Amino acid sequence: MKIRLGILTKDLLYASRLTAALTAKYSQDFEIYSFTKEDIALKEGQTHKIEIMLADETIISDENAFLKHFYLVYLTESRDIEFIRQQPAVFKYQKTELIVKQLWNLYSEVIGNSKELYKNTNTNCRILAFASPCGGCGSSSMAAAAAVHFARHNKKTMYLNLEKIGSSDVYFHGDGTQNFSDIIFALKGKKANLALKIEACLKQDSYGVSFFSQTPQILDMYELNHEEEKNLIQSLAESDAFDVLILDLDFDLHEQQRKIYALADAVVLTDDGSEVNNQKLNRAWQSLNILEQSNKIPLTDKIFLLYNQFKPGSTMPTDVPLNVLGTVPYLQNTQQMLEQLSAYEFFSSLL
Repeated sequence: MKIRLGILTKDLLYASRLTAALTAKYSQDFEIYSFTKEDIALKEGQTHKIEIMLADETIISDENAFLKHFYLVYLTESRDIEFIRQQPAVFKYQKTELIVKQLWNLYSEVIGNSKELYKNTNTNCRILAFASPCGGCGSSSMAAAAAVHFARHNKKTMYLNLEKIGSSDVYFHGDGTQNFSDIIFALKGKKANLALKIEACLKQDSYGVSFFSQTPQILDMYELNHEEEKNLIQSLAESDAFDVLILDLDFDLHEQQRKIYALADAVVLTDDGSEVNNQKLNRAWQSLNILEQSNKIPLTDKIFLLYNQFKPGSTMPTDVPLNVLGTVPYLQNTQQMLEQLSAYEFFSSLL
């Protein structure tokens, strides 16, 4: 679905540059109309059923007429202004990507879920879940490394951290002011259009990995229930935006969490081969086996074991018959660690 966007400004150079930038990068998202006169914008806007009218704050004399027909957003030359006469405002002189994200974020609250943004179900998105019953084995590092690996292999990749105390920002950085709390509130409120809200909140790292920034408060993560997590995962996977969706999860065998595992095409468990963690892995495996035998959770065939931080003296347990994805030696915790990990080709076997 394309959003019909009107641009009303007397600044012809700005209108030309903004239209060109939107057309070059967002032609599939916006149908753009440009105007320099208020009366023509009002008339033609109704004819073309424009949804968002992006207008200079000084050009409109009859604001009520515009509010009857369009979602009105003002362009402002001040970065600090958020509203003009109770209407939302966006800063003119910022990256086009940030203007678009602000428009998506604002408009998602207005249209709710009355419009479906993703009409074509994408059945090709590969969902890969990373978790660990063992402490300190770098499960999140391996999930992030896998995301970088696939992005570098020209796969459209999304890294989704659903750990209660996890953080995408440890590994990835991108422009934008929105964060995962905005997604949580959209899921819980069920009023905002989730697809638009996702577009507004997504950031992209220099590696090419898409992600959501962490919540400002950890407690926000505890507001998110499993059904809402499932809804978000399915929305991301069923869009045409991604080839690979990486889930970074807390390890849990609760029934609702098992439904999240069931969405995945592969589940990767990490272990470091230490005696203590091998015992934890064995106990987790026994529980998984019991659940599978009682026909409650068909998982073991798609579970892979990844040994990380494997040191001299570490051992691979012989009583856990899982497919071994690979073994990674102990690496110093440096800024280059993610790049080193992402170079391992065993990740490709998950596709």
